[in-house]
Amino acid sequence: MKKLFILILSCILFISCKSEKQYEKVVTPNIEACDWISSYHWIKKTFEENDAGFQWVIEEKGMEAYQQFCDSVEQEIRYAKDIFECHDILRDWGKFFRKGHFGISLNVASASSDTILEPETVNYTLQTISEQSEKTNDKMVGIWSSPPYKIGIVKDTIKSGRKYVGFIIDSEVLEWKEGQVKLEIFTRDNQLFAHFYMRDYSVERRNVALESEVELHVGNMLFINNLKGDTLEQNLLGASKPLFYKLSEQTTLLRIPSFNSDQTKLINGLIEENRPTILSHQNLIIDLRGNGGGADRSWREIVPLIYTNPIKTVGVEFLSTSLNRKYLKDNMSFVQKLFSRKFLKKMDNNDGEFVRRDSTYITELDEVLPTPQNVIVLVDELCASSVEQFLLAAQQSKKVEIYGNQTFGALDVSNVANVVSPDKCFALAYCTSRTLRPKSNRIDDIGIMPDFEINDSIPKCQWISFVLDRIE
Repeated sequence: MKKLFILILSCILFISCKSEKQYEKVVTPNIEACDWISSYHWIKKTFEENDAGFQWVIEEKGMEAYQQFCDSVEQEIRYAKDIFECHDILRDWGKFFRKGHFGISLNVASASSDTILEPETVNYTLQTISEQSEKTNDKMVGIWSSPPYKIGIVKDTIKSGRKYVGFIIDSEVLEWKEGQVKLEIFTRDNQLFAHFYMRDYSVERRNVALESEVELHVGNMLFINNLKGDTLEQNLLGASKPLFYKLSEQTTLLRIPSFNSDQTKLINGLIEENRPTILSHQNLIIDLRGNGGGADRSWREIVPLIYTNPIKTVGVEFLSTSLNRKYLKDNMSFVQKLFSRKFLKKMDNNDGEFVRRDSTYITELDEVLPTPQNVIVLVDELCASSVEQFLLAAQQSKKVEIYGNQTFGALDVSNVANVVSPDKCFALAYCTSRTLRPKSNRIDDIGIMPDFEINDSIPKCQWISFVLDRIE
């Protein structure tokens, strides 16, 4: 019964919290030839016509305020010094709507050479880190990990004005090689900021905050210093794949850094392999820190471990436009299309309207497992999207308590679509669906509060020991 329910559910809901980005190497026109104003007009029009959350924002802030804001943004773009400044302005434009499930990315490549730009390569090594660490107490210098990258950060002696350089030591991404510059750190008005190079070598400007000698935030990425802190905590916070630990005779731990669809089999396999151990222990910690979401199906096999009573989930409605219908069909398997024939026909027949499939649905399992008796779900400010959907389900279990920090808040408007501008200079990520939850229960830009908040005096590299002390 359970297996059949999950199969049907996956066919019905498609990708209700999908937020994963597909990375491709693409050759784009010469960036100096990009028409920034035309790109902005295309982005604005595409978003207004296709984003499922646009109307909510207009109802909240008003069309007049929106138009005035857009006019000021257009003026800023006209006077932008380069395409990178234009990119920053466009991203700020997106903040008018929401802080998550939205993006404008910049393709940086050269049409003249028909090649992909390569990042800078430096001669800094592990020895450089060691030498600088011995000569200075600078906490920034060290070896830092944030999956899928391990980087070395050193004081820069190559370019004036650049304070630090972060270079690749090890990478699970084939595009990035040892010695290549992954980030550059500068100071401005006594504040640190970084030029962070993305997987496709495009660049983003990000804020930098050194929280402690162990934790470094670059935008929404958390880097952990490999040379400092507890080994277990380093392994957990630096993990790129799901992990399982037996912490004591009472407590086990599942560490899940991502719900991306490429992690689903790994998560399910880890749970199945360690199920006897999990079910023989009183406590289970599910560590979701830094998990930005992915696909809801990645957490389906966790539900039986936490289940105590039927779980009610509120559905979504899709905005039917030609672009959105194409995105939806392109991202559905043959089986999903088969189960969704009536819904797809309804979408085709209601252009410009919102179309819902199910207002609510119930997850009901055949049994309640006697153990684990207590489940602690550990979250932080980076947890979003399908993680928050999981938390809404977990909150309905009598076994579960949520620990940590308030989550990011990116769930109500979902099903992210990615489209490229006609001149290939920019890519827009927007949403095709919105929740049917009432306004009072929405969490976008708000997040979900934990049952027990861990305050800032306890660094993340000590959270596991803190939780163990409380539950044992």
